[in-house]
Amino acid sequence: MGYRYEYAERFAGRKHQDYNEFDGNLIIYGAGDTGKFAAYALMRKDVCFVCYCDSDTRKHNTQVSGYEVISPAELKEKHPDSPVLIASLHHKQLYDELTDAGFSIILDCIDLFMDVDFSELESKMPLMQIHRLLNRYYDMMSGIVFTGADKLRVLIILVTEKCTLRCRECQSLMQYFMHPVDYDYDDTVKAVSNILKSVDYLDRITVIGGETFLYPRLAELLDFLYTFDNYGRVQIVSNATVIPENNVINALRNPKVYVKLSDYGLLSQKMSALIEYFEDECIRYERTVQSQWYQRSEIKDYGRSNDELKDIFLNCCYGGKQCLSTARGRLYFCGFAAYAERLGAIPMIESDSVNLLEESLSKEDLLKKIGSMYDVGYIKACNYCIGASMTDPVPLAEQVSKPLQYTKML
Repeated sequence: MGYRYEYAERFAGRKHQDYNEFDGNLIIYGAGDTGKFAAYALMRKDVCFVCYCDSDTRKHNTQVSGYEVISPAELKEKHPDSPVLIASLHHKQLYDELTDAGFSIILDCIDLFMDVDFSELESKMPLMQIHRLLNRYYDMMSGIVFTGADKLRVLIILVTEKCTLRCRECQSLMQYFMHPVDYDYDDTVKAVSNILKSVDYLDRITVIGGETFLYPRLAELLDFLYTFDNYGRVQIVSNATVIPENNVINALRNPKVYVKLSDYGLLSQKMSALIEYFEDECIRYERTVQSQWYQRSEIKDYGRSNDELKDIFLNCCYGGKQCLSTARGRLYFCGFAAYAERLGAIPMIESDSVNLLEESLSKEDLLKKIGSMYDVGYIKACNYCIGASMTDPVPLAEQVSKPLQYTKML
């Protein structure tokens, strides 16, 4: 089955790119993972390319998948009139550099990856990880297509720190909480209301914990969300260890909501019962099976430069994307920043978030603040995050018996 970006409609109306037009003349700029995906997709479409180009000096005069990797200087000297396909998460920067260098035919991969079956790509990555990286590319590209507050397409509502599991590498840092709490309902509703009253439309609202079904006011929160109509759907994330209360079941019958059941094998002990229950009650759900986790959860001061912070941010599954998280009345770029701040594991950084509970906060002020969050290029919390490189595999949902230790900011 071919790959399909979940929000492909974001690119509707743009001019379609015909890569066959450049068969035999195309140069791929980017010899990393995205460049390899581009080469494979071109092959599947019977389009030949000349070589790779990359700004990383370590790759110059080497070969990737049998193709030479040249430098930007060689590209300008030997191929000044060639069409260039940018296959990199640094698209805007490379596009500006190529334009300044006089290149007139500069392509992207938006049309290239759609509907391509990557299951036969020779790679050590599992297919799920390939799709995740492709999603990251499209998230980045839609961040270029959209500007300012229009970039906000997905809102994640963090509602509780309480969880039935304590996974060593939990991306939401639940393994560190000694005394987990539920977040104040009134603050949550006010914060979310301010956002929904300010933006034109969201593709999705995700409600997550902790274990979301432990949140005691989940049914009320869902009923509140149903009073708005400027979003596509509501996603509830669960580890399939809890059967929800009857009032939650009633709220889940709404056609705008679906439950994402994360399957952790034997740990997800209520999976079969939940699926049977949801089938009987006509509740929409999806079951996701993960085969691999990666080290994500270590919190420490990495002492990164601004350029390193931008790179961590750009390559993150959240950074620079159209997804923000709200917790405790504030708007954050990601759950890591929100939860790490709550733990006291990172300093409180005012510029990394927006206070959604300010009485004087107008729609115009909020949209301006959301837009400015995207303009910085990184958040300072990135200095304390290991990043999302997906290079260090760890056991799936490995449990620890007690909260892990961490260094708390004074």
